[in-house]
Formats: sequence, C-alpha cells, structure tokens
Amino acid sequence: MNVENGSAMTGSVLIKLDVTSPQLRKTLEDVVKARPEGPARLSNGSATPHLLIMELDAARPEHTFARVQALRKSAPHVDVCLTAERLDTEVLIGAVRHGVKEFLPQPITRDVLDQAVQRYQERAAGAFPEQPIKKGKLMTVLGAKGGLGASSVAVGLGTSLQMSEDRKSVVLVDLNPQDPDLALLLDLDPTHVFQDIAKDLSRLDTLFLMNILSKHPSGMYLLPRDGREAATSELIPECVERTLRMLQQLFDYVIVDCGHVLDPCTTTALDLSPSILLVSSLHVPAIRSTKALLGRLQGIGIGGEKIRLVMTRYDANVDGVLKNAEEVLHHKVFWLLPNDFEAATSAVNSGQPVATVAPRSNISQSYHRLADSFSEGARKDKTSMLGGCVNFVKNKWAKDKPALAS
Repeated sequence: MNVENGSAMTGSVLIKLDVTSPQLRKTLEDVVKARPEGPARLSNGSATPHLLIMELDAARPEHTFARVQALRKSAPHVDVCLTAERLDTEVLIGAVRHGVKEFLPQPITRDVLDQAVQRYQERAAGAFPEQPIKKGKLMTVLGAKGGLGASSVAVGLGTSLQMSEDRKSVVLVDLNPQDPDLALLLDLDPTHVFQDIAKDLSRLDTLFLMNILSKHPSGMYLLPRDGREAATSELIPECVERTLRMLQQLFDYVIVDCGHVLDPCTTTALDLSPSILLVSSLHVPAIRSTKALLGRLQGIGIGGEKIRLVMTRYDANVDGVLKNAEEVLHHKVFWLLPNDFEAATSAVNSGQPVATVAPRSNISQSYHRLADSFSEGARKDKTSMLGGCVNFVKNKWAKDKPALAS
C-alpha cells in the first residue's frame, strides 16, 4: 500500500515499533521475523509504516493518546496498534476515541500479530467501505445503573415506533455487555448473534446481516448478543460501527441497548448516536449514579443536547422531586415513564412488549407518546414535550386514583 495516497496495498505490510521495553521490542522483532517472507516486515528507516505498534505509557496514557492524535493528523492512513500488559476500560475507551485500530494483548504471539496484519490488509483492500448514513435514525439507550429498566425502555420505544408509523421499519440491537436480555424480553430464541458478524467482518453485507437478524411477530427485528463471557469478548468497536452504519441503510429506526456499562463497544455506539436516552429514576441512589455517569460521559466528549434523560417509575403524587433532581444533575429531564408496576411486570414475565400485554395501560400510552416525539412530525420544543408528559402522567394518576383506592 502506498501510505501517502491510500491506494491499494501491493507489497508487504511495513511494521514500525514504538516501544521502550527492550524485552518487548525483542519479542516483537522475533515474532515479525518468524513470519513468512512477504506479508509483513519491520521498518528499519524513515519510511511511513502501514502498522505502528505502540506501547502504552501506563503512567501517562494521555501522553500516548496525544502522540496517536499527532500521528493521525500527519499520516492518517497509518493504523495504530496499542499494546500493554493491562488495558482497563477507561484506557480502552480513550484509545478508541483517539483512533487506535487494534489492541494487542501481551504476550504478543505470532497468531496475534498474524490476525492484526490480516485485518489491516482487509481494511486496506477496501473490504469495509464507509457506509454513508442515508435515512435510519440511530438511538442508544443507556442505564445510569443496573435495574432501572433500560432494556425495557428500548423494547417499549421500539414497539411503539413499529406500531405508530405505517411502513416504517425498526431494529433493536443488543449491545449490553453484562446482561443482554432483549431476546428474553421478546420471547425469541435466536439462531444467530452479534458475535457471528465479528467472527469474519469481511462477510458483512446486507444479505449476510439480514440473515443474522431475528424477526419478532410485531414486525420488529432484533440483533441479539450472546451474553457468555467467551462470546462477549469477540466484539470490537470496528464491528459495532460498521454494523450500525449498515443497519441505518436497512431500517428507519435503529435502537441500541447499551446496558449500563461503558466499554469501547458501547462508547462507539454512543458516539455514533445523535440521541442518547439515559435511563434513570427519581430515587437518591439512581440520581447519584446518573450524576456520576453524566460526568464520565462529559469527560470522554459525550454530552450536551444529545443526552435525553428518561425517568422510569415516576410517581406524580410526589411533589418537588423532579425539580430537585434537575437542579442536582444540571440537566433537564426529557421524559417521564409512569410507575405502572403491574403492566411492566406482566410484560417481563410473559416475554412480550408492554404495548401487547397491556395496550391501554398508562405506561403503554407513555411509550406511544415517546415514540411520537421521535417521529418525523415530532415537536422540537423539549420543554413543552416534557410538560405534556408530566400533565399526562398526573391526569392519568388522578383519573385512576379512585379505582386504585377501591
């Protein structure tokens, strides 16, 4: 590959080492030299490499990221591989956001390097062309902590969008790294999962992707995730990005359940999404977690208008709590989902969307109104939308109160 103009690679992959540890350098040199002639060779001069293997400065990761950024500006076609003895979640997120393409765990074996070189060759050959976003609206759902119902919000919103707009298509994507439950909530037994795409990204096209998806009787589609630890580790940010971009070519709405954990894959989805539904509740532990998460998101450059707070289990009879929460969080609440325990529990236990098992319930109606806020005719005034949402919950509560009391 001619690195200067980005043309297709015709020769061997030129690898340059940027490491300070003599032992690591010797190991890498031995691994590269042990490969067959042709596919890869070490750079011994000033030529711009195809792959740069950079050792993380564990004491100063931000120093490493600054060097990566500078390199990407001067030589944008160079793929940077980061290696370290240990890569924690925050470091991985920072690395992805600064353009690192590969993570090479130590000790680096010939198999690990072979796979990195192969993935680089596929990228250089144009195996993964950029997919321009044409129409699909991408929304991510992120829980402030576990147990707040982020997955239920993804299902409820997706179902209501599917029901409310004729001839509109919806796909749910389970990216939850700890408890991927969308298939369970929809009572589906999928044949394929997200990790099947990651096994061979070169196969990713629209036909292959549609064969991976599962279809729900409502008409929604699902890209499920295997929650087993061995399978979970196979997903990489590049796979997530290219899959989501391709889904946007196929569906009108793409809703991603990110669970409540920030990792490189969920952060990639949040970066791509114009709308992040941050799910919380008006309880002290949840508010505390929400404030901390908002700070973390701001720290990695995700924030502002794209984050929309959705409060679950809202009780309209508790005065002042909503205003106090907004003051603590320094963030306006976008939507309130009423505390409808019976309908929500029935939906979870039956493996069906709440709009199916309790179509006239308060929470089903709230999901329909939430879906309307994202439709093509949605109102732009978020304050008025929240006001309508609060009034709706209060009116329904007042109307149903005598029946509940009896």
